[in-house]
Amino acid sequence: MKSTSRQRGATLIITLTLVIVILLLGASSARLRMLEEHAARNHQGLDQARLAAQAALDDALVDLGGARWENDQRLPEPRTANLGDSSGMTAAFDADRLPMPGYTIEWIRTREWRRRALYRVTARGFGAGQARATLQMLVRRLEPERGVVTLEVLGWRRGRWPDGR
Repeated sequence: MKSTSRQRGATLIITLTLVIVILLLGASSARLRMLEEHAARNHQGLDQARLAAQAALDDALVDLGGARWENDQRLPEPRTANLGDSSGMTAAFDADRLPMPGYTIEWIRTREWRRRALYRVTARGFGAGQARATLQMLVRRLEPERGVVTLEVLGWRRGRWPDGR
């Protein structure tokens, strides 16, 4: 009889040990899942910042091409177009909390300055949280032939913030 009661006690200890191991595995997998979710949110913020910087680069290329309205030019009268019935759906949009993307255009001196102008365009974009991205592009602007300005993108890279990040 003594050996049977000892075995029941050993079974209880083994069962409790297995339950504790299973609980620890569950807790660690939940923590790992939370870390993965946090990393995914950070990645989404960086993508948002890169897209904002890319939009700023596109805007800078429009400026370099000379396609902006001048102050003395009149804008056409505003008009509306009927696009059909609206579904009436709305969505929450909090981009107003983010700083606006911006760009800087730097003229670079070259020996062939009469025919070609070389520019370095640096664009900055911001995303959710502390996400931010900087892109740089090297652009050659060829003088207009037959009234058409040609922009030649020579290269681009990810830039650096002034604090080195």
